[in-house]
Amino acid sequence: TDSNVTLVAKWTANSYKATYNANGGSVSSSNKNYTYDANYTLLEPTRTGYEFLGWYKDGTLVPSTGTWKFDTDISLIAEWKACVYTVTYDAGVGTSSQTSAQATYDSNFTLATAERVGYKFDAWYYNGTKYESGIWKTDKSITLTAKWTARTDIEYVVNHHQQNANDDDYTIVDTEKLKGTADATIKPSVKTYTHFVSPDAKEFTISPDGKLVVNYYYNRVTYDLTYVTNGGETISKQTYKYAQTLVVATPSRTGYTFGGWFTDKALQNEYSATATLNANTTIYAY
Repeated sequence: TDSNVTLVAKWTANSYKATYNANGGSVSSSNKNYTYDANYTLLEPTRTGYEFLGWYKDGTLVPSTGTWKFDTDISLIAEWKACVYTVTYDAGVGTSSQTSAQATYDSNFTLATAERVGYKFDAWYYNGTKYESGIWKTDKSITLTAKWTARTDIEYVVNHHQQNANDDDYTIVDTEKLKGTADATIKPSVKTYTHFVSPDAKEFTISPDGKLVVNYYYNRVTYDLTYVTNGGETISKQTYKYAQTLVVATPSRTGYTFGGWFTDKALQNEYSATATLNANTTIYAY
């Protein structure tokens, strides 16, 4: 039968392989087949501390999605950019050379220095992990906290003051220069002085700057001078501090001449009016 016949070509799109090079990262598969003229989506790689910039073929960026137009097998290589993180420093009551800084992943990073009066700087810590200068390997912004060790050679002074004999001021008689641990609680010992009342020992905190001065004050013991006038006018007893200058009273008695003071009832031991009291004393008129 004579008739015109039209033949229609039938095509099958070829499949091409894309080989993935994650270039330091990781990807779910090292290669994948794509069909010409079909929609595609490239694999998404990951890499700790890096931002993915895209897949490149021979230096040219290949869109992550689109219609496949490569008519040959291709090789793709991932391009990355190192992430930059903020490092914040918390020195507590100390000081650091920086409050914050930018750290680039996989690059060298130098930590700030820190100082604190009366303390030794140990290191910077994050969640219990010690950090040191070197290649930065933390993939997030963090706050580093300073760890300190109190110095044990902090000086402090303890002054011991005795009350003056003839006024109510005090004079330093002993000074101790001691050492202890910064911010530690101490209870310096008091001394014992004959004829003085020791104060109670008190607690103090050692100032990290070495400026602590402890002052203990010792009051003089007081003694009574009692007068027995033996028929003369009554004289009230007098109270004196130890070693205080005495002003001894002179009694009067009608019809009699005062012959002096004695330390015994038998009037055998004369009392010196220039003496000072170191015990309760009774004197007798003659």
